[in-house]
Amino acid sequence: MTDKSIVTTQTTAMTATSFKTKQEHVASWVSNIAAPPVLAVVGVVLVALQTAEQGAWEWALFFGVVAVALPLLYVVWEVWRGNIADVHVPDRAQRTRPYLVALAASVAVWLIFALWPAPPLFRVLALANGLQALIFFLITLRWKISLHSAAAGGLTVLSFSALSSTGLWIVLIVPLIAWARVRLRRHTLAQTVGGAALGAAIFGVAIWVV
Repeated sequence: MTDKSIVTTQTTAMTATSFKTKQEHVASWVSNIAAPPVLAVVGVVLVALQTAEQGAWEWALFFGVVAVALPLLYVVWEVWRGNIADVHVPDRAQRTRPYLVALAASVAVWLIFALWPAPPLFRVLALANGLQALIFFLITLRWKISLHSAAAGGLTVLSFSALSSTGLWIVLIVPLIAWARVRLRRHTLAQTVGGAALGAAIFGVAIWVV
């Protein structure tokens, strides 16, 4: 092999490595910006904006604090203690307790929203959140599934329910998030597709029930 061929091969390899690194950087940003707690906040803000009843933002704040912030703070605390690798909880074995905390918070919110009662879309949000926490906890005992994709799939159905066809644009984030999770090697394609489908189905059932 000539010196020119060696230089060309090395340049090609460096270019490919640089491209992969840039992809991983973008995928990391997508995963952080579209993390489940972030999409949950987007969902509850959407519901509050679409709810004409008085007190909508108080319901939204309550949901955000109990169902989103408390489970997230628990994960952050466990990361700080060294019991969890990072806030995305990549290790399936480390997901059990965070899911149980999320399930307890979701059940509390759902009971309060059902007994008060909260406006219909808030009850949909609470029921879907609780069902998702329970089902994903059970799945996690045997298999790893993408909560990022589930949050995106659920938000798509919620947006369509609240905004009709106008809300369908949100579906574009589903393949983007799936790509990011696979690119970072946090999930397989099957785990992202399964997560998105199950998240959408759970919200569909919640809308039908409520």
